[in-house]
Amino acid sequence: MDEHFFNDDNLDLDFEFNVDPLIHESQHYLENMDIECPSCHALHWLDKKLTNSSRYRPLFKTCCKQGKIRLPILQPLPPAIQVLYDDDSSHAKSFRSQIHEYNAANTYTSLGVKLDDQILNGRGPKPFSIYGELKHRVGALLPDLGKQAAYAQLYIYDSASVLNARISRNPQLNTNVLKIIQDNLMEYNPFVRIYRQAYEVLNDAYSADNQNVNVYAHLHYSSRTD
Repeated sequence: MDEHFFNDDNLDLDFEFNVDPLIHESQHYLENMDIECPSCHALHWLDKKLTNSSRYRPLFKTCCKQGKIRLPILQPLPPAIQVLYDDDSSHAKSFRSQIHEYNAANTYTSLGVKLDDQILNGRGPKPFSIYGELKHRVGALLPDLGKQAAYAQLYIYDSASVLNARISRNPQLNTNVLKIIQDNLMEYNPFVRIYRQAYEVLNDAYSADNQNVNVYAHLHYSSRTD
């Protein structure tokens, strides 16, 4: 069999490839996220409705599984915290514009996660890409010798010392807002009392006359769920 028979010149093609090498950008507008779930009244985008429901009577599943999940109604915020959400003052605006930073400044735990540097160092908008599990780390109740207290460790000290520590670590945040958040956590948050009580128990057990005692303690918020 002649080799030249298989040349491209002998192929009789009667069709053409019309491939556009360019990617044409288009916009998709989700409209407002103001469509209520008829069961729990959570707000959704219309495009997130179940495919078997109509645009005129949309149904949703990601919030309450169409009424199968019923969560207790949230309690009202402490008045001073509610003001930070509603007021038009400078420190209230600071709270709303930097709310993630204020949250991080008062958190109990650190984030335990392995970030995917290959994705993070790419171009374009910065994603939050991880591999492995995501967890929250709770450190020892007391800081190591020579180290400053952080996270939940701060809550066992007096209010003035804790506030000064947060201000020094977060100079970009409003001092008045930090104090308002801290005061309300001290008054209303049940975990603050738990941490302080645990510290008192450990401090009493680890006395000068009894330094070799091993105290085994577990923090529980509710005996029914923990």
